Amino acid sequence: MRATAGWQHRGWGTLVAANFTNSYRDIASVPQRRIDAWTTVDLQLRYDFPEDSHPWLQGVRIELNARNLFNVDPPFLNNQAVDLAYDQENANPYGRVLSLQVRKTL
Repeated sequence: MRATAGWQHRGWGTLVAANFTNSYRDIASVPQRRIDAWTTVDLQLRYDFPEDSHPWLQGVRIELNARNLFNVDPPFLNNQAVDLAYDQENANPYGRVLSLQVRKTL
């Protein structure tokens, strides 16, 4: 599940997303193991320069993005088929990822 909420006012904006993967049973392991639920939060902060800005700044947006904001580790899964300790179909091992993006629309 992914739930999002956003806000925008005078060029400033934000978007928050909560990502949830429910717990489940690893039926490939013996004995079968319970895999814990996993929740992460993503955040975007942005600013759109107004139309009356300097010509170089018109149409420019600056975004700061954070995926997995609180750096939550994925739950353990004994994935012997590919020698990983997590479920690569439902999680990723990267932890918090920050990005800064500047773009201009013409």
